[in-house]
Amino acid sequence: MSKIEAQHVDFYYGSFHALKDINMTIEEHEVVAFIGPSGCGKSTFLRLFNRMNDLIPETRLEGKINIDGNNIYDRSVNVDELRKNVGMVFQRPNPFPKSIYENVAYGLRVNGVKDEAFIAERVEETLRGAALWDEVKDKLKKSAYALSGGQQQRLCIARALALNPEFVVCDEPVSALDVSIQAQIINLLKELQDKYNLTYLFISHDLSVVEHISDTVGVMYLGKMVELADSYELVARSLHPYTKSLISAIPIADPIKARASKRIVLQGDVPSPLNPPTGCRFRTRCPYADECCAQKEPEWREVEKGHYVACHHVEKINA
Repeated sequence: MSKIEAQHVDFYYGSFHALKDINMTIEEHEVVAFIGPSGCGKSTFLRLFNRMNDLIPETRLEGKINIDGNNIYDRSVNVDELRKNVGMVFQRPNPFPKSIYENVAYGLRVNGVKDEAFIAERVEETLRGAALWDEVKDKLKKSAYALSGGQQQRLCIARALALNPEFVVCDEPVSALDVSIQAQIINLLKELQDKYNLTYLFISHDLSVVEHISDTVGVMYLGKMVELADSYELVARSLHPYTKSLISAIPIADPIKARASKRIVLQGDVPSPLNPPTGCRFRTRCPYADECCAQKEPEWREVEKGHYVACHHVEKINA
């Protein structure tokens, strides 16, 4: 797989317009993280890449999701084959009510693999990859529920890798874990990316995690992408007012720099996604909003090489 493209993507749950005009490209072996408030559409967007939203009644997609130039929503696409290429790791460890061994073997069996020697080899390989083999090799027949939270999440990572996916969707994979375990899982994901040449689509509310693991960051607000840039560039020089407020909240270890920095506190609450503001969806909380922002949606544009923003006043704000 060389490239994933979202082209003018709009997505609906019934009459609810959940995603609006999303455009972006994801390169092979890239880690793209998505941040934004709860309910802004991050999980909905990522579930488009393995068509999991198809399982929800009365949903509708407009636009295209292309993988290697092929629209994965074309009627000729074999959805089961597509999903084999997309691993998923969720917020809370979710092992199946099966043995440790069968948790990893499950996807292989469902997809028609009957060679028990191959299954055993693949189970061991992925458990080793997830740094879990030495801890469970003598208790593979025991319930996965007997494992600790961190072990369960590593088991779920092994399960996601068993079918040798090309990319992995990670939906807040460490937020439900103890802080002492989070760094271990993040470092493991990085190691596995290099070993298996994986592409990651990553959701997190923890900007420190995002800064550490991602190559590119997309910032979402009420179903719209408001900024997209290289992760270092985004942290060092965010351009959208909403992104600036998020970055200002990242803890700074240096006490001198911390005292010199200014936290940007937004006024008001995030509006309901069911009834977003007219024009710019961020305008009700933006200190730079004017009449233009209320009347017209900002254009999604590349303001610097590889740095995209949707804001009417981005040049004035960052002058």
